Amino acid sequence: MDDEGETADAVSTREKEVIEVADVGDDTSDEESESEHEDESVQVDVVGNETTGSEKDNDEDKVLDVSDSSPCKTTEKHKPVEREEELAALLLAKEGMHLNAGNYDLENQFFLDLATPEKWVSTKHMEALVDYVGSRHEGELRERRCLFLPPWFAAHLQGKTRAFNAAKCNKGRVLGDGRLSGFLTKEGKKWGEHVDTLYSPMIWGGNHWVGLCISLVDWRVLVLDPNPGLREMSEVWELMETVAKMLPYLVEKVCTPVKDKAYSMDPFAVERMGGAYENKRSGDCGPVSIKFMELHALGNPHPRMDGLTDRLVDIMRKQFAMDLYKDWVVPLYMGSHNE
Repeated sequence: MDDEGETADAVSTREKEVIEVADVGDDTSDEESESEHEDESVQVDVVGNETTGSEKDNDEDKVLDVSDSSPCKTTEKHKPVEREEELAALLLAKEGMHLNAGNYDLENQFFLDLATPEKWVSTKHMEALVDYVGSRHEGELRERRCLFLPPWFAAHLQGKTRAFNAAKCNKGRVLGDGRLSGFLTKEGKKWGEHVDTLYSPMIWGGNHWVGLCISLVDWRVLVLDPNPGLREMSEVWELMETVAKMLPYLVEKVCTPVKDKAYSMDPFAVERMGGAYENKRSGDCGPVSIKFMELHALGNPHPRMDGLTDRLVDIMRKQFAMDLYKDWVVPLYMGSHNE
């Protein structure tokens, strides 16, 4: 999206809307398809159009623009500078550890790193952000039959790749550990009963975070990649192939069959979202993948995945840090003060 053509009001509008993502706009729902599940990856745009089979080679770069023609909402200009300075001053002045902040032990540097543009984030950052976003939108995610899972989920599947591929028969036993099943069978959050769609971050090659949207209804994994230009689709399939083959065994293990009909054991289709903002800077992929998952799960409200910019990502990272500190750390000390 070309920032130069936007007016100052439109820019300020997007700055405001990236912070208030809970105000869901018009939903962008995926079109249901009945295509055969093949061991191949395809590229799909945000609204669900896809390029498959023999079309992939000719249409590899062809994606639809997901922008709509509706005018931007008029809102007050966002002014984060004062709050940012206050939080930064507080974090820099106070040393120590915040124990049990959102069930995590967090140092002040955790918040400073999260708020810094192009600063690489740790697995703990990703775990905390998944927990925060999942709890923040818990009611709406429940209505949409979605569940956010920590990065451990995808990492655990990756860790079982060698054992799964080596198994000659009964590959499902490789996935037969209690912790993995526990993620998908929690009361009120059972996959296949209360939940149709799983969202989880996944790290590729130890240096690039993406978001995964795993759909039981569509039998597919949609990769929400902050920078799709880094890898060809063939590389994406290599990274996702074993996970796509594991998922049917996991479904068989934890999901109740629909109308006494067994689920297919075909691998999940692997697709990559196109038409969204591309973060070509180094270090932002973690927070951006979380934002992609959040927006996608909520129906792609404003500012929309195609409406993000580098400038809005800078603001988003600072807002994440301020929100986590306000909601997780401040109550710790307010409780002590009240006592």
